[in-house]
Amino acid sequence: MTMTADPPHPQPAMYEGTLSLDDVAGTLTGQIPDWSNGAHSQFTGTRVGFDVRLDRRDGPPYTDFHAVFVGVVAPDALTMSGTFMNDPTAGPFANSATGPWVATRIQ
Repeated sequence: MTMTADPPHPQPAMYEGTLSLDDVAGTLTGQIPDWSNGAHSQFTGTRVGFDVRLDRRDGPPYTDFHAVFVGVVAPDALTMSGTFMNDPTAGPFANSATGPWVATRIQ
């Protein structure tokens, strides 16, 4: 899947990356090793029906950065979308940005 998320201001563009995500009976694990801003993220989370929650934790160069992504899977299962919330207390790159995100399945 490709994922985009609006960054905190003042950056004018969205960050993009390729999300590899596994769903085993509603338990989600994944990673984005190639965010366009240089971040490397690990994801854990849950899916209940169409509702998803993903917790993002970053390694270098943004070690300890944390964000939560909540949203829904589209009925055709081709996209997920929702709102992200950065953790304002997580590491030196912490901020309180929130915004939309979308992940699109790569066919």
